[in-house]
Amino acid sequence: MGHQPRSVTELPDRQPDVTGVVGTGDKYPGPPYLVEPSDSYYLGMSLLLGDPVVVRSQDGEAVANFKFGEGDEVAVWIGDGCRETFPVQCDVIALQVTNAAS
Repeated sequence: MGHQPRSVTELPDRQPDVTGVVGTGDKYPGPPYLVEPSDSYYLGMSLLLGDPVVVRSQDGEAVANFKFGEGDEVAVWIGDGCRETFPVQCDVIALQVTNAAS
């Protein structure tokens, strides 16, 4: 097996930009979004903009087509910037599920 480039399979070598909890449902329609963020600027941000790498903390492996659960705790790494809308729209480069709800 060949080794894939770091940016494809691993988390960035820096602290996450924000942490929080996964929300789903009617408040913000569409993909899973961030609730209870460590920085209120990111409240309601879609977690799938930017086609991020998703890593499970249990084994540290990248997961294709990961399905978030309501209440999963996540760490989020943001790319170069965000679009000033409400909720904010940021290109998410990586997500780590730090505590699965189920």
